[in-house]
Amino acid sequence: MTVVEEYSTEIIRLILSMTFAGSILSCFLFALKPIIRDKLPRSFQYYMWFSVIIALMIPVSTVVMIPVSNNSAMSMTSTYDIAQWISDTASKKPVNLAFKPQNENEQCLSIAVVLFVLWQLGMILVLVFHIVCYALYARSLNKHNICANRKEIELLNNLLKRKNTLLLYKNPTVEIPILTGLFRPAVILPNKKYEDLRLRNILMHEITHMKRYDILVKRLLILVGAIHWFNPLVYFVRCEINKACELACDESVIKKFNNIEMQQYGDTLITVAADSIKKMPLLTTMLEDKKNLKERLVAIMK
Repeated sequence: MTVVEEYSTEIIRLILSMTFAGSILSCFLFALKPIIRDKLPRSFQYYMWFSVIIALMIPVSTVVMIPVSNNSAMSMTSTYDIAQWISDTASKKPVNLAFKPQNENEQCLSIAVVLFVLWQLGMILVLVFHIVCYALYARSLNKHNICANRKEIELLNNLLKRKNTLLLYKNPTVEIPILTGLFRPAVILPNKKYEDLRLRNILMHEITHMKRYDILVKRLLILVGAIHWFNPLVYFVRCEINKACELACDESVIKKFNNIEMQQYGDTLITVAADSIKKMPLLTTMLEDKKNLKERLVAIMK
């Protein structure tokens, strides 16, 4: 067995163990969702999905394993291996059996190498696609960004309680408020006039996303999606986490609101829903999906 074959076999084994563990855990959480939807805080329901991200990124089988004896008995993979081990144990001498499969191991190893190459190509293509799309979109945003006026920047700084930790721009090419940037986060607003109350709600929403490092979570989801590109369940997990992220953000923003302020926040969501945007996976927007608007409004009023 060559080094390449050993490496390919081990990587494929780790990837399959991670995707299996993550799939089992995600199915359990999907089944649990209708039971806990209105009984547990939305933030808890959001963070519980982090266990799936961890399962999809860390090979649990190598972290939690049962100690086993490191002898030839643990490496038996065929009838020949069993017979050879029995013979060696009895006589302490290897016995050459006539029915040894000559090409079985070689065939399995060659399949492992092919699977490894296909998996690696798929992962690279997915990552390159997202990185290129994001780079082009970010370049387009930067080209059309306009500094917000003094009043809007003052409102942002008052909400932040720390100046210059979050940039604020207006952009005629966007139709909905977005948060972008991991190391230099910025809120980008449509180039139109917002009422003070609605602008305050929008900025509070985006500030909450920044403080919770939701952009970092989105980037981890892109990485997870690239690693497990062959697993269709990962797509539904990403959608569910994005939905849970928005519900948790709403909950955090309105936790000190009275009923009137909650209604005003819901009105802001409806106003934002009147617009639309082509979403980018590495951005956070105040409205990820219009289909989820009803669920968010119901959660706010509850």
